[in-house]
Amino acid sequence: MARVAAYLEQLGNPHLELKFIHVTGTNGKGSTCAMLASILKESGYNVGLFTSPHLFDWRERIQINGQKISDADVEKYGSRILEFKVGIFEAWFLMAMTFFADEGVDIVVLEAGIGGQCDTTNVIPSPEVSVITNVGLEHTELLGDTLKKIALDKAGIVKDSILVTGIDEPEVRAVLPEHRHVSVEGSFWEKNEAVAREVIQVLRERAWAIVEVAIESGLSQVHWPLRMEVVNEKPMIIADVGHNLHGVLAVKKSLAPRQAGKRYLLMGISYDKDCAMMAPLLAEGMDTVVISEASYHARSADELRDFVPDAVVIPNLEAAVEWIMSRIKKEDQLFILGGLYLATEAVKILKLSKLGSPQ
Repeated sequence: MARVAAYLEQLGNPHLELKFIHVTGTNGKGSTCAMLASILKESGYNVGLFTSPHLFDWRERIQINGQKISDADVEKYGSRILEFKVGIFEAWFLMAMTFFADEGVDIVVLEAGIGGQCDTTNVIPSPEVSVITNVGLEHTELLGDTLKKIALDKAGIVKDSILVTGIDEPEVRAVLPEHRHVSVEGSFWEKNEAVAREVIQVLRERAWAIVEVAIESGLSQVHWPLRMEVVNEKPMIIADVGHNLHGVLAVKKSLAPRQAGKRYLLMGISYDKDCAMMAPLLAEGMDTVVISEASYHARSADELRDFVPDAVVIPNLEAAVEWIMSRIKKEDQLFILGGLYLATEAVKILKLSKLGSPQ
């Protein structure tokens, strides 16, 4: 973080010219950020949005009012940091800060990378509002091996701001600084929306001009790809990028109800996730499970078979998609779950190749 701060100083400290909503959490960060950015845009503000990882286009990481940074601006701002010794996430963050400052955005909705206290994004000044969507056991080697330790790390973003959180566990919330807790029964999307609404309420109390019609209009326009996204209607194909145990539990609660036909699952999990818990959970209730691999960060399909012995194993993802599409019927359902990279790559294959046709 100190290194990033030093590079920002070389760039003229653009982050000090900006106002922020800083969002962290185990899951739901991206969709909550998208909701906030959409509401603020509908309220007439010039809104920067920084998220990660991207799904289909690197430029998704840096947006203003819903428009991705241009290729020309990526080249322009990227050229300023060519000599900096930074990783990919740090590079895009540095570009975002200079781009947003030059464009004079009114506020930046900023998604943290990993954790909070030591995250690259925590070089910013105290935000207008800080957010912890929820906590689950993730990156325990970096953040701590209990929910309380992880929550404390994430609370490092708060500084002097008001904290809004959707953490359900009272014993975990007890370790946080003073905060506003949002509790809603429903899908993960509904919970994230409730958190976003409370953040907007804090902004209104801080004299940001946001009317009810802008809130509803902003929320109605949010599209955050591959979050229980219906990719196709007949057959029903649903993809989600939930890629840890906490996210998978939320996805299972939100699955579309069973139709008359069969349920297929195309599954792949990253090598650093809790495969022993996630794989059987995802496979539960499915008629046919196909295990495959993304091109990056994937647990071996043959290893995953140990957790779902009856699964069909097709390591090549394109071949796996083709196998399913050659068998699936219009009344069937296909769920593409378990990994961010797997879901993204599989949907690309489906959309670009249009492999097979349902019977």
